[in-house]
Amino acid sequence: MASVLRLALCAAICVCAATARAAFSDPSQIQTEAYIHLVQGDQSLDSGRLDEALEHYTLSRDFYLQLAEEFPDYQPRVVTYRADYCSDQIDLLVLRLGNEPSSLPFTPPPPTRSSLPPEPEPDADEVQEPPSPPLVFAAPPPAPPALPVEPPSTPEPVAPPAPPAPPAPDPELLSQLRDQIASLSSQRDDLSSRLDELIAQNLDLAARLTDLAAQLDDARARADRAEDALQRTPPVPTVPTVPTVPTVPSVPTVPAPSNYPQLLSHLQSLLLSGDPAAALDGLDASPSPPEEFRLPFALLRSSALVRLGQGPAAVDALSPFADAFDEDPDFHVAFGNALLSAGRLSEARASLLLASKLSNELPPEAYANLALLYAASSPKNLRSARKYYQKALDFGLPPVPSLAALLH
Repeated sequence: MASVLRLALCAAICVCAATARAAFSDPSQIQTEAYIHLVQGDQSLDSGRLDEALEHYTLSRDFYLQLAEEFPDYQPRVVTYRADYCSDQIDLLVLRLGNEPSSLPFTPPPPTRSSLPPEPEPDADEVQEPPSPPLVFAAPPPAPPALPVEPPSTPEPVAPPAPPAPPAPDPELLSQLRDQIASLSSQRDDLSSRLDELIAQNLDLAARLTDLAAQLDDARARADRAEDALQRTPPVPTVPTVPTVPTVPSVPTVPAPSNYPQLLSHLQSLLLSGDPAAALDGLDASPSPPEEFRLPFALLRSSALVRLGQGPAAVDALSPFADAFDEDPDFHVAFGNALLSAGRLSEARASLLLASKLSNELPPEAYANLALLYAASSPKNLRSARKYYQKALDFGLPPVPSLAALLH
């Protein structure tokens, strides 16, 4: 019986919803009615009035479906969300109403006559017949006089009572309610437009964050390959540096005049034997070399000056060749060692980094000096310092305890 009543209630709700949908043609009015029923449905559900809540949710959902069907461009996201919300609430209420026991208490039926216990039958000895009364014969009573018969009267029809007149609505109250509804509708439209703007801004910010993340990754990759040359660093701690002896470039096939190859070999042997002063004196006493020997003699002079602690003079000896040998890794190794000896740390690091890009096989002393520059820079870059120190060890440099202590 409860299921039949609920089906009848749902049918009545659908009829009312169809009638209400046909009564409105303006989307703002339909939206207002739908929202009112949705709020009333929530209030009824909170109060435990499930049938009433089902009715309001059904009306609200039908209004939102009418909006989606007749005005598809009118706040589609809000309409779809609230219609789905009403549908979910209706499904839950139908399940609850279908599984809910009857709220009326059970009253047992009154006992019937057949269910009462049988009365005990009296004994035969106790049954006594009452004495029979004496027979009395009396004359019949006289007949009453005949009364005049009146014709039946036709009853006058009784008019049904008039239904009470409904109370007259208060015009001022109705006007206030209409103004409030119009104001709320306007606020709702403004909030919906603002929501659309915020969603668009959120999408734009997400795209910008993706671009910024890509730029940050690229900047980090470039920071690993290049260092800031403008930053000044504190004095370098006293760590022994081993300047490299430049490699003599290949001599042309045509024999050079005089004995410059033999002189260069002799001066290199003096430098390697630990006598940079004698090598420097030999360079000063030798005549001006031809063009193809100018760079080897300049590299040898710079290495001797570095070993003698004359860093600025070593830089001056190589500066005239900077433009002509910009892509020569041997020149940049010697120039970086000279700059390091002169205390120009940022320039020394840039020169050694350029040499490492031009060649994958530098002298191990060049990698050790590059590790020293990374360890002494402020802020320190110990990761790069350890990388170049390990590379110097791989290329045959003996361990340098003082440099290794800076890397921990």
